[in-house]
Amino acid sequence: MPALSANGTVGDTILASGNTVRAEGVINGDLLAFGQSVGVRGVVKGEGVSFAKRVVVTGTVAGNICNCAGSLDLKGPDDGRR
Repeated sequence: MPALSANGTVGDTILASGNTVRAEGVINGDLLAFGQSVGVRGVVKGEGVSFAKRVVVTGTVAGNICNCAGSLDLKGPDDGRR
């Protein structure tokens, strides 16, 4: 399972494929993800492109989200106001 840790930073675009792809750190470029399940809990400063059965975005994507998925959940970052 490809994963970006919560305190990790990638300085450029990342291409990840696997059954489960999770991005929990900071990606300064684009995220291109291919998998059964894709989760973004961190920050993507570029575009988010995904091909997956299920995509859950609880983090921040600064650019556009281009998605081919059976389901897409856009929850946004948890800022503690709930």
